Amino acid sequence: PVSQNTQSFSKGVQGVSGDRFMDLSSKISAFGADIRYLAYDSFNNLIFFGSATANKLGKYDPATDTFTDLSSFVATLGDAVQYLVYDPFHRLLFFGNTFGSFNPATITFVDLSNRVASLPFGAAQYLVYDSFNHVIFIGSSLSNNTLGKYDPTTDTFTNLSSNVSSFSGLVEYLTYDPFNRLIFFGSTSVSRFGQYNPQTDVFTNRNPAVSYSLSYLAYDSIKHLVFYGSGSSDNTFGYFDPATNTFTNLSSKVSSFGGRVQYLTYDSFN
Repeated sequence: PVSQNTQSFSKGVQGVSGDRFMDLSSKISAFGADIRYLAYDSFNNLIFFGSATANKLGKYDPATDTFTDLSSFVATLGDAVQYLVYDPFHRLLFFGNTFGSFNPATITFVDLSNRVASLPFGAAQYLVYDSFNHVIFIGSSLSNNTLGKYDPTTDTFTNLSSNVSSFSGLVEYLTYDPFNRLIFFGSTSVSRFGQYNPQTDVFTNRNPAVSYSLSYLAYDSIKHLVFYGSGSSDNTFGYFDPATNTFTNLSSKVSSFGGRVQYLTYDSFN
């Protein structure tokens, strides 16, 4: 997300002569709000994004280098479009805080807030897609030990909060491990790291003995590791290995970074 500079949008492109940065802010100047929570539509090859401003949704087409403001289609939402995730099986875009879906093919928005009525209002956050079961898992920064899943096929929500009641923290920064078919999550709460198995419906605390939060998770699909940064400690970086259930602290590797290691993403090509 970009909160300091309204309407900033950029991309890095790997070329034969090296990396280069391209500022695309001029392409989305009509959006009129900050750009946050980007999600990639792998079927249509589009970038969707929301904002901290209510009822704002946009898309950028890298192939044609064009921006489309979709805000009018979510005008009835009454909340910020955030925590975007794309479901390639159903070819739908899902988002919180107030839960909803957007169909890129039909340009149709569906308000799904009544499906997650058992959660506090606006608490559907940190969405992640389970590519094996084709469901959306949901955490929250508004209420401790909050976890749920939404099945687009049956249009049903299951509240799993009772399964993670021993987590004792906010269930945030969800990521999916397709190799082990597990959901991992961190928290802004200090030393909280959890694992949920959708197949066995079993939650496991993996809390390490550290004095910082483990957050902004990213899954490495080659080595099958879960990397983390931190929102509470500068130059904090490491990974969890599901095969050995061990944490490795890599903070010494990024000691010169001089800031919080946040908003991790994985480059599956390099």
